[in-house]
Amino acid sequence: MSRRAVNRRRRQLKRHVRRYRPAGKADIVQNQEGYRYLKWRGAKGRTLSMDLIFLGPRRSRSTLCEELLHAIQFRRYLHDDAVDRYGTPGASTIMELLAARTLVTREMRWKIV
Repeated sequence: MSRRAVNRRRRQLKRHVRRYRPAGKADIVQNQEGYRYLKWRGAKGRTLSMDLIFLGPRRSRSTLCEELLHAIQFRRYLHDDAVDRYGTPGASTIMELLAARTLVTREMRWKIV
């Protein structure tokens, strides 16, 4: 990928983050402590609640969109309802499947490819 394309992608990711952050919807953590946590978990990103998202240093647009979808799931209490019905492991699996389905169906609109 050319340097110009990489810089364009970085600008696009920053725009996505700026759109979500000002509304007070979530605090997106991108610091060394967050990177260590993600490395320990073996993840590129992690949503801990409706207000806290950890993103790794080499995040992609799909990672950002997926974590924002998880924050929306927390905000709409979908995760809490799933935990009540299926337990924590089942709820995590269901939330991942719902986010993946949304990403696949909207990849062209959100320009994830």
